[in-house]
Amino acid sequence: HTASWPSRKGCQTMSDDVRADARRLLQGITPGPWVAEYSREQGNCVIPADARSTREAVAITRLFHQHADAEFIAAAPEITQRLLDEVARLDVEIERLRGADHDER
Repeated sequence: HTASWPSRKGCQTMSDDVRADARRLLQGITPGPWVAEYSREQGNCVIPADARSTREAVAITRLFHQHADAEFIAAAPEITQRLLDEVARLDVEIERLRGADHDER
């Protein structure tokens, strides 16, 4: 029994508009990596890893007890890029499998 792969539209891993939005938002951001660092003066800061002080913050969260928010913001650009890369890899794999399925017929 050979499986029939759905068309590209029926098996999209992520919509093209979501991918385009993610790529657009990644363009022009402060180069990373970013790190989360606590500052008594500023709060939880997201700063470039090579920043000299928290005054160079990309973002500041004022919820002093929520360091996780700053950690999430700091990780977002890298995680977003990794997710986009993985979706692209999966798209190639889906196309490869579709071609193999077509060749078996």
